[in-house]
Amino acid sequence: MQITLLSLLVSGYLAQVPSLSHHDALSLSSTEANTAEISCYGLLELEPDVGASYANPFNPEEIDVHAAFSHESGAETRVNGFYAQSFERHSENENESIIPTGKAGWRIRFTPPLAGRWQYQVRVTDHTGSVSSPLHTFIVTSSPHPGFIRRDKNNPFLFAFDSGHPFFAVGENMCWPGRRGTLDYDDWLSALGTAGGNWIRIWMSPWHLGIEWNADGSQGWDPSRFGGLGVYNLANAWKLDYLLDAAEKQGIQVMICMGTYGEFTTGGYFNEGLWNANPFSKANGGPCEKPADFWTNEEARKYYRNRLRYITARYGAYTNVFAWEFWNEANAPPEWIAEMSGCIKGTGEAPPFDPYQHLVSTTYGKDKIWTLPEVDFTMTHYYGEGNVTNVEAIIKKDAHWHRKYGKPHLMAEFGLDWRSSDEKYDKAFRGVNLHNGLWSSLASGNGGTAMIWYWDSYVHPGNLYGQYSSLRKFADLVPWNEGVWEPLELESPQAARDPGSYRDLTIPANGGWEANPVKQ
Repeated sequence: MQITLLSLLVSGYLAQVPSLSHHDALSLSSTEANTAEISCYGLLELEPDVGASYANPFNPEEIDVHAAFSHESGAETRVNGFYAQSFERHSENENESIIPTGKAGWRIRFTPPLAGRWQYQVRVTDHTGSVSSPLHTFIVTSSPHPGFIRRDKNNPFLFAFDSGHPFFAVGENMCWPGRRGTLDYDDWLSALGTAGGNWIRIWMSPWHLGIEWNADGSQGWDPSRFGGLGVYNLANAWKLDYLLDAAEKQGIQVMICMGTYGEFTTGGYFNEGLWNANPFSKANGGPCEKPADFWTNEEARKYYRNRLRYITARYGAYTNVFAWEFWNEANAPPEWIAEMSGCIKGTGEAPPFDPYQHLVSTTYGKDKIWTLPEVDFTMTHYYGEGNVTNVEAIIKKDAHWHRKYGKPHLMAEFGLDWRSSDEKYDKAFRGVNLHNGLWSSLASGNGGTAMIWYWDSYVHPGNLYGQYSSLRKFADLVPWNEGVWEPLELESPQAARDPGSYRDLTIPANGGWEANPVKQ
């Protein structure tokens, strides 16, 4: 969906990006976990004290920190580390600010999928050599946690947890906040979770959660938070930590959209084109003469692979990360999607960036993208032409996409009009369009509801969360994973018309009159 940039003001660091270079002798200590016992699918976090020599902690060719985990069954997992900074948030006159706390350092997060005895060893490599920690042991106890979300093994068109329990996505877009920053999400997530919603989509955009952007950008947000190409915004990275934790408390899964088409355009209906400030542009010191070079230039792809490695290392251990979405409405070439999804999944010789194998998709794609085995589900966006949503069009789109490619399908955006909020056509906030989109998408065999776009200008101010409650209750009663559901073909009901005359509508009953055999 397109966006208005000038109205966005998001806080960040209160000072310039600090120096990230280190020139220490190679050393490693404090590699013990934060607990000696954890439940299955719980989050284990390490904060190793790393001494090393590097100019940029986000470049794995300069500094690599990872841990090798092994289970008593023989299962092994490599987990990449990431550089991080903790923050505290404050609110003044309904504006959010966040302030660094403590010192920046290395983190490793691991979510064990199996109960039993585990061991791990941390390893650090810089240009001077490598050093490893002693072996550490911890115990994982059994847990009722259902695990990560996958494609359903019994129904290829739907989703399910590791436990086999079905997951039907019920939710909305929640891509960025207003001036209140993450404080907005406190209200939105609580309201959606209370109503039964279990899914949101958020964007990693320069004005909200993006981590890599031009330090000299001239948009309405503070450019001092960014360090240019290859240097990541630790304030925004911390905000995404906070939002994932907050969503998890509400039982909400999060689809992380890692970029948007405006990064490769100029101008636009909403003035959303950002190429002039994109750090990949040669005009800003990047390797790309023009936007199309981003997909083919080897240096550009290398920088993106590094960013992808950081994102998956930092957030992959969260069980409520529903999926990685590469782009919002950007036409990435199939070859690029294949390469980057292969990095996530580990389809080459290198270990996977994401050892948890989260779902992967993108917004726009053609046959060559949707048929890639690394792309787990298809997505479309659909908007009406004003005050009417074509329910039949939603049903046909949903049914076509998941049947054609044999994968789940999500209508990840919908609304009455891509130019304006549904509130323009529904001043009374009746929510008819929202209701029809939710239910028609469910009835079409979709992997979740159609996801309304106008979360901040329609759903929340109109308090329309009740639309989700009855649908979630219904969805929870459906045995989604008992097999493949087929569309039911029925002739449309018709009534004979006799102009000029009126008659009673008679509905015959085939059964006789008798006592109700069910005791009340």
